[in-house]
Amino acid sequence: MRYFTLIPEPLESVADWLERYGNFWRERFDGLHHYLHSEHQTPP
Repeated sequence: MRYFTLIPEPLESVADWLERYGNFWRERFDGLHHYLHSEHQTPP
């Protein structure tokens, strides 16, 4: 059996990065979704 220890401090910077860029990409994909939805609704 192996035992491991987790040192959480380095993960704080990863969590900050994910939060910042997660919000960035979420906004971009939401904008793309709205754009594509509006294009689909517009008759040619």
